[in-house]
Amino acid sequence: TAQEAQGILTQLGEGTSFEALAKEHSPAEAKKKWVARGQDVIDEGDPQVVAEVLFGVGATEEVLGPFEAGKHHYLAQVHERRDAKDLPFEEAKARVEQDYRMWKMQTAYEGLIQEELSADDVELFAEAMEDTQ
Repeated sequence: TAQEAQGILTQLGEGTSFEALAKEHSPAEAKKKWVARGQDVIDEGDPQVVAEVLFGVGATEEVLGPFEAGKHHYLAQVHERRDAKDLPFEEAKARVEQDYRMWKMQTAYEGLIQEELSADDVELFAEAMEDTQ
């Protein structure tokens, strides 16, 4: 809630570390990590709101927020900021092709699993399973 976020800000003002409070109050495992524009940083809420806050400032140790994104209120801290790199076309193409192959393989695998699970003529041989143990 907004009231809880204000309480956390008060604790920060009293010298409690941001990391300690994040671990204590965050519903997800709070940790320092790099995020890219467009990456979904939170599980619930509006990622656009979070992006505007995180990418609207430079690197600073200042606590950002509290800001509301969906049902929750957040505090954030930007330690370092790097400009996005432009990939050469061939490197970007190779990454996209690899991602597509992985997606296609995963989709085919999931389809095969669903097909096998929905088959009516599956017969289990309990004695064969006992031999493997």
